[in-house]
Amino acid sequence: MIIVKPKSSAHWYTRDGISAHTITGANGAERSTTLRDARKLNLLPSVTSVLGVLAKPGLEAWKQEQAILAALTLPRNHGESDDTFAGRVVTDMQSQVEKAAGFGTAIHAAIEQVNTAGNTDSVLPEVKPWLDCYNQWREGSILRVLRSEETVIQAGYAGRFDLLADHAEHGICLIDFKTQNVKKDKPNFYEAWGYQLAAYRHALGMNCHCLSLVIDSNKPAAPVEKLWSDDELDNGLEIFKAALEIWQRQRGYIPV
Repeated sequence: MIIVKPKSSAHWYTRDGISAHTITGANGAERSTTLRDARKLNLLPSVTSVLGVLAKPGLEAWKQEQAILAALTLPRNHGESDDTFAGRVVTDMQSQVEKAAGFGTAIHAAIEQVNTAGNTDSVLPEVKPWLDCYNQWREGSILRVLRSEETVIQAGYAGRFDLLADHAEHGICLIDFKTQNVKKDKPNFYEAWGYQLAAYRHALGMNCHCLSLVIDSNKPAAPVEKLWSDDELDNGLEIFKAALEIWQRQRGYIPV
C-alpha cells in the first residue's frame, strides 16, 4: 500500500531564462514538465530542484508533525478501515503543507509588487498585514532596489532570486525571502538556504553579501535577518556543486 504518492516538484528553465515548469501536452492540456521533456528541450534544472537531492531534516520534521497532529485531531469514522483513515490523515496533512506553500507564494507575490512597482494595489487583503511589516523593514533597511525576481543562469542550472538591493548596514545584498511557522519568536535558519544563495550568487557573478529574511507565517511581525558569512557561502557553493553532480548522475542528464 502506498499512502503518500510522490509529487513532481521539479522546476525547469530554458537557456533564455524563461521558466518552463509546465508545458502543453499532446492532448493540449498543461502538465508538469518531466525529465523526458527536459532532455528534448535541453532545459536547465532549478537551484531548488538540484538541492532536492539533499536531506532536509527540518522540513521533514515539520511534515511529520503535521501528520501526527492530523492523526490526533481527525475523528475516526464508524467502521472505517485503517487504510481509509490513514489516507484521510495524509490528505489533511497535505492540505496544511499546501496552505503553507500558498501563503509563501502570496507574500512573495506581494513583496515583488512592492519591490518592482512600488504599490500594493492588487495585494491580497489576507497578506496585507504581513506586507506592512515587510515595508517597515524595507524602509529602514533598504536604500535602493537594484534587481527583483530575476532569473540567473550558470553552467548546468538556473534559478530565480528574490531581491538584489543596497542594504543600509551590509551594502549590496542578494536577499532571499523565507516564510516560516516561527515558534517562540525564534526562527530557524537552515544551511540549505545558504547553499541556495551561494548558487544564485555564483550564477549572478557578483561578490555581494547574501541574506535570508524570515517572515513569520503565524502572525504579522518584523522580518528577521540572517547574514551568511563568506566562509558559509564558499562552503555552500561547494556543497551545491556536489549536489548538482549527484543530481546529474542520478538522472543521467547533463544539459549541454
